Amino acid sequence: MTTRRNLEIEKKFFYSANLEQKLKDLNAKEESVIEMVDTYLDNSDSYFLILNDFWLRSRKIGNLEPKWELKYPSKIKSTSHEKNFNKYFETNDQTEIIHLISTLIGNNFDLNSKLTKAQDINEMINVLNLKPFSLIKTTRKVFSFDRISIDLDETDFDYKIAELEIVLQGDLNQNEIDLSIQQIDNFAIKLGKYKKYLKNTIKRLQIDNSILCSKFVGIFFPKIENESRVS
Repeated sequence: MTTRRNLEIEKKFFYSANLEQKLKDLNAKEESVIEMVDTYLDNSDSYFLILNDFWLRSRKIGNLEPKWELKYPSKIKSTSHEKNFNKYFETNDQTEIIHLISTLIGNNFDLNSKLTKAQDINEMINVLNLKPFSLIKTTRKVFSFDRISIDLDETDFDYKIAELEIVLQGDLNQNEIDLSIQQIDNFAIKLGKYKKYLKNTIKRLQIDNSILCSKFVGIFFPKIENESRVS
């Protein structure tokens, strides 16, 4: 299996119908329309993955076979203004996913000794008793503008979430990270002055009668709080 471990620099916000026309007015290129189903897993007793900003999912695109992916936070700092930005690494390599989650577990010798013997994701899921806690069906319209990928996602529970993203590969250069953040910010300004982003907003989510906090705001549990949309 080919390892895909990229640094994703992204900005998310709710949007309304006229955003697509704004993108066309700016000569953004419409690339594709994708139907996908994401199934997210965690331990239903501790939710130790999402509480550490680790997002383990099985993603099925169209009629293709589903693939395992893990998004986890980057600790790389930027010297630029980075308010409302997310920075995540992403990998689809099963060995690396198991290693990263094993490192997250840390000093739990019993679990780690079992994980080191796991040959694939399914064995890891059994060892850690991971269960699906969210299934999201999404229609994604993909646009591009220069280095920026623009995803317009509409979920099966009527959320519309836009993402501006630049993916960096290979050796990471601090200047390139700062430049990417600035490019995304400048493009967001062209689209409009968006004041409600999904970063740095803590919402209370109800999961099996336990109140948890997540930086991934609200999309797993719609209508818990009123959301602001871009007009």
